[in-house]
Amino acid sequence: MFTFVLVPYSPLEPKTEVVFLLDASQGVRPDDYKREKEFVKSQASHFNINPAGARGIVIVYGNQSSVVRFNDLQFEKRIDSAPFLGTPRRTDRAIALATQILQTSRPDTRKIVIVMMAGQQTPGARPLGDFTEPLRKLGAQRFVIVIGNEPRDRDLLPLVDGLKDIIRLTSFEGLSLQSRTISKKIRDKPGES
Repeated sequence: MFTFVLVPYSPLEPKTEVVFLLDASQGVRPDDYKREKEFVKSQASHFNINPAGARGIVIVYGNQSSVVRFNDLQFEKRIDSAPFLGTPRRTDRAIALATQILQTSRPDTRKIVIVMMAGQQTPGARPLGDFTEPLRKLGAQRFVIVIGNEPRDRDLLPLVDGLKDIIRLTSFEGLSLQSRTISKKIRDKPGES
């Protein structure tokens, strides 16, 4: 007989900003995009994103990017209404926008960027490593959640601190199955990058 014990976890501190980059490119099916949105809502709950808690921002990206801020009581409705783009994947543009947004954050704020990717960027996109130094100077911790086999770790490593910050899932169904584990990994990463 197995006994399951849920270990309580503490939410993020109120002085935290979490930026989710949500892949809405043509390589993502609409049903899988819904799974991504459910995952973000789950993470928001784990991280205590609300007016009195941590602040959350979602950048929906394909070829271009749009911003959904959800630190108010309507965050679930805002996420649900986030548009599916179905255009080529330009993760580089979404990361550039995240960097720009985080530049307006207070210096004492913990900053977390969670990039969700379901494949390679469109040819001609800037290498993701180009954004590492600006994000590091801002003190932003960077995580990449890869759904599927691409991109390869060597393409992602320049963006993060190490392999431990790349989370690989074989399918979109894994997002809901691994939600608590992923939030704990992100929440428990110590200090600035």
